[in-house]
Amino acid sequence: MKLYFAFNKVYAVIMLSFLLFALAVCSTALGVKNEVYLKNEGQRAAYLKQYGYSVFVPETVKEIVIPFSFKGDYLTEALQLSGFNIKAFRGKSLWEYTYAYNGNLIRIITDGDKLVGAFFLDCINGRAYPLAGENVGTNKTG
Repeated sequence: MKLYFAFNKVYAVIMLSFLLFALAVCSTALGVKNEVYLKNEGQRAAYLKQYGYSVFVPETVKEIVIPFSFKGDYLTEALQLSGFNIKAFRGKSLWEYTYAYNGNLIRIITDGDKLVGAFFLDCINGRAYPLAGENVGTNKTG
């Protein structure tokens, strides 16, 4: 009887460890990442600096609304291409900060406090790219 009880404890600990590991793997695979807070210009400048961009003051700041239909919408396509999942923001008002950088544009989208998306826009060919690497998306919601 004692051996059976000890086996159940070990089995329970192993199963709990496996479940916690599986949860961590699944949340990473689903794009659940740390939230990035960009409440002020200093935080936005530091965010851009980590990708090698030295810009400090945005050219424009404007309120935007993410459309319900993403098809053919350049902004949502650019954000998705850059690794951001913005489905949860459909129909919501967000803030867009546009920075000039070497004749091109960098756009950061926030909900006022948290990063929703960011991308680099090549003004010569009109294509959007992630700020660095393949997918830099760091928003948790989506």
